[in-house]
Amino acid sequence: MAQTYDTLAKVVLIGESGVGKSSLVHRFLTGNWLESTTPTIGIDFHVRDVECNGKTVKLQIWDTGGQERFYSLTNTYYRDMHGAFLVFDLSSKKSFDRLKEKWYPDLCKYLADQGCSKVIIGNKCDLEQVVPQESIDEFADEHNLRFMRASAQQSENVEQVMIMMVQNLLDKVFPSLHNPDTGEEVHKSIRLNLDERTDLAPEEQKALDENSPSICCPT
Repeated sequence: MAQTYDTLAKVVLIGESGVGKSSLVHRFLTGNWLESTTPTIGIDFHVRDVECNGKTVKLQIWDTGGQERFYSLTNTYYRDMHGAFLVFDLSSKKSFDRLKEKWYPDLCKYLADQGCSKVIIGNKCDLEQVVPQESIDEFADEHNLRFMRASAQQSENVEQVMIMMVQNLLDKVFPSLHNPDTGEEVHKSIRLNLDERTDLAPEEQKALDENSPSICCPT
């Protein structure tokens, strides 16, 4: 079977357990809010085909468990990642401290010199923020990271932050997807094929992807 996409991009979500990684992914995949969730066991795997002006990026989304017993497993998935979402809870200073002290250093350690687009998500912005904004800005500036506030529950900036990642990937990781004639960026009119199942082997999920429904996202 002929390849149906132009390039493959792997994106991982990392951060402490309970910060809302799975809720963010579920909201983006389905548009719905999960009233109750259970901690991710190891790794959950999702696939989306992202079409940008005639170019198709197969986006693999890896949702990792934040519990300590999964640290070694999570680290193995850092390798070969093109993008990473660093997620913390705006209402939990501990989750932000762990992001700075554990998750970000580990990500940099295992990625080494590998090019990777990184975006910080401050989730649960619908709750009272206890993490000082100055601390967030300082960390983001120090490491040249993009930052966005979001709420999986209220569906605030969930779609926008994922599109921000796609645009960063097009700009920094896959510059060949730019328009070769004008040099202009070609991340307009993004269409996403969805499949939220995570209990399939990659080859099985790839087969399902070809018949997935699609939606249009604003840019």
